[in-house]
Amino acid sequence: IIGLRMWRESISQNAFFRVSQRPFMLAIAGDSGSGKDTLAEAVIDVFGGHSATNLSGDDYHRYDRQKPMWQVMTHLNPAANNLEAFTSDIENLRAGKTVSKRHYDHWTGKLSRPEKLASRDFIIASGLHAFFSAKQSALFDLKVFLAIDEDLRRGYKIHRDTVLRGKSLKSTLEALQTRRADFDKFVAPQEGQADIVFALQPEQDLPESGSLEGVKLKLKAKFASGNNDELLARLLTGLLIC
Repeated sequence: IIGLRMWRESISQNAFFRVSQRPFMLAIAGDSGSGKDTLAEAVIDVFGGHSATNLSGDDYHRYDRQKPMWQVMTHLNPAANNLEAFTSDIENLRAGKTVSKRHYDHWTGKLSRPEKLASRDFIIASGLHAFFSAKQSALFDLKVFLAIDEDLRRGYKIHRDTVLRGKSLKSTLEALQTRRADFDKFVAPQEGQADIVFALQPEQDLPESGSLEGVKLKLKAKFASGNNDELLARLLTGLLIC
């Protein structure tokens, strides 16, 4: 939201940008359970589905959940995802074209038949590898990385996967254990390419029960050098007051 308000106050006032009519490109990367979908949905809620759309990296998993390949690799491994198609669809949406893609259903673990996704004024690409390559990174006006506290992320992921996605607690805990190395190798390096890094943290130690109910949170933001820090600080203050 901060980045898009920056765009509205600065980039959108640029005469060349208005003439070009190119969509504003926002990338959101981070670990599984860090809040990528939540942030993307919040942006769409702000601007409306007629103006904003999200291209989810989860829709580019190469295999259904039941496939044996998941026994030897995790979703965080780029080889398990069709990043070539993901990048191509980002390019086409950026050019104002409609793309055809499949949807990954987290409840069933299956990919749907191809469906159409039209370009909008705001294109959001969210996923584990949203700006994994230099080619992807160059396509975006703003890149955001979500660096959530690990204990907090663990609690959110357990709740999401067991309650909202129908997975067993055992499989969720196993996934948390096996994915750490791939996160460090493939996902974490994107933090260094981000324009904004949001770090959601608890204000106090989490209870031993692991329950997140009533836990107060704080948000830390780190901006890449060269951004307008004064404007960002003003926007942050305005959002906190609201």
